[in-house]
Amino acid sequence: MTAVQRAGILVTVATFRRPDGLVALLRSLERMVDAPPFDVLVVDNDPRHSATPAVDGVRGELGFPVRLVAEPAPGIAAARNAALRAADTYRWVCFVDDDEEVDPGWLLRLTDVRRRSDADGVTGPVEFSFAVDPPRWALLGNFFIRPDFADGAPCPTAATNNLLLSVDALRARDLRFDLRLGTTGGSDIMLTRQLTSRGGRIVWCEGAVVHETVPAARCRPRWILRRAVRSGNTEALVALALATSAPARFAVLLGGLARIVVGSGRLVTAPLVNRQQRGAAALRTLLRGIGVVAAWSGRPVREYARPVPQEDR
Repeated sequence: MTAVQRAGILVTVATFRRPDGLVALLRSLERMVDAPPFDVLVVDNDPRHSATPAVDGVRGELGFPVRLVAEPAPGIAAARNAALRAADTYRWVCFVDDDEEVDPGWLLRLTDVRRRSDADGVTGPVEFSFAVDPPRWALLGNFFIRPDFADGAPCPTAATNNLLLSVDALRARDLRFDLRLGTTGGSDIMLTRQLTSRGGRIVWCEGAVVHETVPAARCRPRWILRRAVRSGNTEALVALALATSAPARFAVLLGGLARIVVGSGRLVTAPLVNRQQRGAAALRTLLRGIGVVAAWSGRPVREYARPVPQEDR
């Protein structure tokens, strides 16, 4: 199939037991204005196929094709790779999460910036709303912060919660999501870092916004603290996987230890984390440092690991 004959954009979403969120996302795609032609692929990573009734229930109401495929191998990396396989006959693959909704101008703005910049990828912001109020220290310390760049600025990495990528650019570099990071997360950061380090270019589009509602369970202190540790852990796992020498691996450890020292020191001078932005940010720095050291010590945080069903034990 020649490049001229290939279809344009495949919007993909990997999903695992979030049927309500999936339906909300599909309906938000239907509300887009002036979007270029696109198809949608849903990758169901649930062995119980929970996405099937959700997609079938709204398929007839949508103005775009929706294809549903099952990916039996557990883990977010396997589901993302299934999306890449399906995107092989397209020029562009777009990733968005099953707990998000897109702005009406989302896809139009991504593609406009891509055309003007001639970049290999475009990413944009995630705006949060909360089902319940999170702890004050979590907001003061930017525990829910996502990357933010100047409009049109180059991005060294990007997450698959809001991302348009060139299929040709991935194919030319033989890039796929790393299955070693399937249960820890970070396979998207690793792939995009490999892309940009090998001459590819990803740019920021401030106007291509997606919205995520943080559920009550993720507004609890224990989950927020653990996620901060996991963020540092994932960052280090990616850095270690890409490290090509012992000094490079050792530098990862030093970076984690430095965060622990700096975070601890600032907490001493600003211990009121619920009142002081400096103290709340220090707590986040400390926790991320702990996550880095844990990764270097061979203790990954497997946030996406699944319990073994009782009948399989």
